Amino acid sequence: MSVHLAAIIGLLLIVVAATLRPVNAGAIALVGTFAVGTFVAGEDIRTLNSGFPVDLFVLLFGVTYLFGIASVNGTIQWVVSRVGAILGARAALVPWAMFMVTATATSAGAPGPAATAMMAPVLFGLSKKYDINSRLAGLMVAHGACAGKVSTCSQSVESDS
Repeated sequence: MSVHLAAIIGLLLIVVAATLRPVNAGAIALVGTFAVGTFVAGEDIRTLNSGFPVDLFVLLFGVTYLFGIASVNGTIQWVVSRVGAILGARAALVPWAMFMVTATATSAGAPGPAATAMMAPVLFGLSKKYDINSRLAGLMVAHGACAGKVSTCSQSVESDS
């Protein structure tokens, strides 16, 4: 069996397992990647690890852990209630506020995925509270992260010239 066919079969098995069981598809895919890489492709562990984005994994794991703690101890709900008190009944300002906060965080140097991940729980709490479409709110956060990164890129281009 070729490596490509084994990878496709492995992917299908991962999708089926993640659909039928309450397990994380990413965790199964990580194990499946190493299984196909070592047993089918014959690669050693060092070669397989060389293509793995460790920095991104640590970032995502850390942010997930942080917000797991923040949701359990009530911090996210507290932030949602504080922002709700500031905005009052002006639901139209919620997406713009999230845009500005995310753009400010990324322009100050936070990585775009980290700023987006930090704002997502607060954003979804506010969109539920104000009955705002969560897709619109998510797009505003994503665009805020992009706008913040563009502003830092333009600053560095101006300082280079």
